[in-house]
Amino acid sequence: KADDTVVEDKVSTGQAAPLRKNLKEIPWDERMSHFKAMQIAYEGNMVFAERMGRIEQMENQFMFPLTAEAAWNEIERYEKSIKGKLKFYKNLDDRFKNFLRKELVRAQNHQVYIWTKLGQFFRDHPYIMVDQSDEQSQRDYYVGRAFVFMKRMTDKLKKLEIGNPLSHERVQGLAQRYEKIHKQGDSVMESLKMNSKLFTQNDFFNTQELREYMKRHWEVLFIQQNKKQEASSFSLQAYTWSIKNAIWILQSLYSTKRDEIETLAFKFNLDNSNTDSIKADQLTSTHYESLMNMLTLEFVSIKEEIEKNLKNDNEAKLRISLINQVKDFLNERDKLFNTKLQMAQSETTTSERI
Repeated sequence: KADDTVVEDKVSTGQAAPLRKNLKEIPWDERMSHFKAMQIAYEGNMVFAERMGRIEQMENQFMFPLTAEAAWNEIERYEKSIKGKLKFYKNLDDRFKNFLRKELVRAQNHQVYIWTKLGQFFRDHPYIMVDQSDEQSQRDYYVGRAFVFMKRMTDKLKKLEIGNPLSHERVQGLAQRYEKIHKQGDSVMESLKMNSKLFTQNDFFNTQELREYMKRHWEVLFIQQNKKQEASSFSLQAYTWSIKNAIWILQSLYSTKRDEIETLAFKFNLDNSNTDSIKADQLTSTHYESLMNMLTLEFVSIKEEIEKNLKNDNEAKLRISLINQVKDFLNERDKLFNTKLQMAQSETTTSERI
């Protein structure tokens, strides 16, 4: 008898192909006209407060904490990879081991940066993020996940005895509250149905159904955003986006480092032979160039205002330190790829004899 519980995958792979045959080349002016039509429809379907509140939700309630968590997770994966190599590779070149230990210190510093900045983010957004006046109507687990993540970081870093970063007084309580309301299903999609109103819809692509229960929430977010003066709002936005960009670059940096560390480990494993020819991948090097350029350019372009006008704020100092740490990594990484391994083997042998 056939097993009725088996679900057959009926998705056609043809659906995943680019729909180029359905597109046609149109002039730029015509495409801009289409965007104008989209905006007119958008304004007709949602009032100004709803539209602006939706942006606040996506950019602040969700994307800043999610960007921070993604970078943190990538750093943890990199740390795990390094610790594994130091533990299981018994014949690594000493210079590579020293590099790995320095990388662990830098990774920890970058995690402290993310932790500090998310704590400050809650203080800078007491209404939109913390909802300290309890005005919002739609706050599910995924809105509160930022507080759960903050607690997770704190639980790890408090062992360093560096003191908790400045944050909102309600963060700890909110973390405990949202941890308790999360329901764990047997699969990711089942968990989403249990915790997200969107995924309880018959069709979670139904825009009108979503907007029906979200529009009041968006209006509240717009009102909360306007509790500060307009100039303060613009400046806070520039400050917040600058930090979010830096954290996003860290995520991309650590993702690339985690991949490249395998090549370096093979090169500097003295049990291997003829590894002198292993050089840095040019595409990876160029990617590092782009990340370093953007990390520095983004900060320097607003450094003067942050440094001179934000009293009791150390972001400029922290960012300079972060950029210098990335520069140190790049210099040490390039030096390793240019190292001659015959020399490394000789030095290691001499050291072992001593």
